[in-house]
Parts: sequence; structure tokens; C-alpha cells
Amino acid sequence: MSIITLNNTGCSIARQAERIKREKAQARRGDDADPQVKPEFLVPVSRATVGAAIVEAENDLETELHDNKDELKAKLKELLREKSDLFNSKIQRKTRFES
Repeated sequence: MSIITLNNTGCSIARQAERIKREKAQARRGDDADPQVKPEFLVPVSRATVGAAIVEAENDLETELHDNKDELKAKLKELLREKSDLFNSKIQRKTRFES
């Protein structure tokens, strides 16, 4: 026969300790956080629809990557042009002062 100690609320200390351990573990894992996808936004889909959604997402990603690449190229060209202009203006000033 085991001895069960009760706290002032009537729960066993062992059960309370287990509950506290469980809550701490959940907090560490993030189990107590809100889900990233809310159930009210979920809709049933067929396998074909899931496949189509995956293909569409991949295509959108490819388009976004291409757009980002073009944007970065344009920014790089602009910065190189500015650096070149600055460098050339310094050379021209230097040659003017030397003459």
C-alpha cells in the first residue's frame, strides 16, 4: 500500500508534479503556442488540387526568384555605375590639380 500525500486543493503531490513537468515540457517545445494554421481556414481538397497547388507555388517561386535576380542585377549595375563615376571624377580632379 502506498501513501498518497494531498495538497490543500485535494490533488496528490505526485499528480501535481507530473502536471508541472508536462507544462514545462510543452512550453519548451512550444506546444502551448497557437497553431500556425487556424482550423477555420482549412478546406478539404482532392489530391489533384494539392498537386496543382504545389505546381502553382513552385511556379510562383520561380517567377519571384527571376524578378529578384533581375532587380538585384539592376541595383548592382547602378551601384557600379555610381562607383565608376565617382572614381573617374576623382581621377579628373587629380589630373587637373597636377597640371
